[in-house]
Amino acid sequence: MLRSPNLVTLLRSMTKKKRTKSAIDLYVAKKIKTKRESLGYSQAELSYELKTSASFIGQAERASSDTRFSLERINEIAKIFNCKLTEFFPSDPL
Repeated sequence: MLRSPNLVTLLRSMTKKKRTKSAIDLYVAKKIKTKRESLGYSQAELSYELKTSASFIGQAERASSDTRFSLERINEIAKIFNCKLTEFFPSDPL
């Protein structure tokens, strides 16, 4: 029996588990958001500096989204904010 591509896609999407952010992802996102706001950057301004979309920043900062900041992005954000990488990470493992 041949299945249409749309049916196969639908079946796959129904069986995929929605990923949730880990504790470290949530911690880093919150730290980045706090630092961004304290420096007066909007999501749009930070996204311009990172050459990405403002929606990416919003999704990465939102706990309910599975979008995460990569280590490469975190490094770029630290350069933009002129701060140490350690400001975004906890001193002890979570």
